[in-house]
Order: sequence, then structure tokens, then C-alpha cells
Amino acid sequence: MLRKVTCAALLSAIIPAGQAAQELPTMEEMWAIIQQQNVKIKRLEAQQQSSTSRIEETEIKIEATAEAVEQGVTGDAVQVADWATRTQLGG
Repeated sequence: MLRKVTCAALLSAIIPAGQAAQELPTMEEMWAIIQQQNVKIKRLEAQQQSSTSRIEETEIKIEATAEAVEQGVTGDAVQVADWATRTQLGG
């Protein structure tokens, strides 16, 4: 209890009452700030959900690519696409 009184006395000596009252936002200002923060939170949650979905899609594609690569490799030889066997370089 003595600490609370001492802290209050020190704060009242440091910060004039008029100045402290001017710096505090009104209830309407606080409500506006809260509403702005809620909008930001909802936007960030949507971005996070979108990012999570894209990450999951990427993981699925990576797994499919890895499986395709593994299936395409037979021993030391790599299966060559049909167009590659029909393609010639040179003049």
C-alpha cells in the first residue's frame, strides 16, 4: 500500500494533471482505434490463410514432381520424352 502511495505521489509530481488528461484519447477515439485494429487483424488473418493454402498446394506439387522424377528414373538411365528422341541439333 505504501508503494502505491509513493508511486502515485511521484507520478503526480512528474506529470502535471492537465498534460496527462490531454494525452489520453477519448472513448470515441479509443473505439475508432479498436475498429481499425480489428480490420487489420481480419486482413492479416485472411492473408495468413491464403498463404497457408498456397503452401499446401506447393507441397502437393513438390510431392507430385518428386514422384514423377522417381518414376522417370530407371536404374542409371533417364527416360527421355518422345519429342527428345525425334529432335536433332545441327544443320
